[in-house]
Amino acid sequence: MCNKRVHGKSLTLIGDGIFNVSGDEWKFIRQVSSHEFNTKSLRHYVEDVVDIELNERLIPILANAAANNTIIDLQDILQRFSFDSICKISFGYDPKYLIPSLPQSKFAIAFEDALRTTTERFHNITPWKLKRFLNIGSEKRLKESVSEIRQFAKKLLNQKKQESSIQTVDLLSRFLCSGHTDENFLTDMVINTILAGRETTSATLTCRSV
Repeated sequence: MCNKRVHGKSLTLIGDGIFNVSGDEWKFIRQVSSHEFNTKSLRHYVEDVVDIELNERLIPILANAAANNTIIDLQDILQRFSFDSICKISFGYDPKYLIPSLPQSKFAIAFEDALRTTTERFHNITPWKLKRFLNIGSEKRLKESVSEIRQFAKKLLNQKKQESSIQTVDLLSRFLCSGHTDENFLTDMVINTILAGRETTSATLTCRSV
């Protein structure tokens, strides 16, 4: 069980996820996640999700752009494809970020803002720790984005907990059915999964498409 874990970084985007811990905590998270990712049923679910996202959303958008000689932002399109896919796999939630209207998703925008602001910490002249202490500028926006992301994740988590019967297809449902009930642990786990899947997948697809 994961209830004994201490969440000292729960106010950050990745919290106490696998990217932000070491030692025994890292081993514990790796053991839990690797067990679920190695199941055949999850691999089949991933294949189904990607197949639907590819054939019902990505290919039609690319085909329409080609037919009408329309210029599109390929990196944005592939990031949307990755975001939809990884959210379905992680939460069992479809943000519908890659539909023809290319909508603005609050969850996706908050995720983008949090990642961008975190990266900009290395380029800003003003020390980010001072801005965080004063709760101003980019650090204030980061705090708001992280709050938006974690509240959304916890909302989905609570909805699944209230379901009379949970279908063990997505990652979050699998963790719940395996007996992992700690809210912060599950939130950190899924957010880290989204971060890992979204960034690596979209970057790889963009490079291969150039």
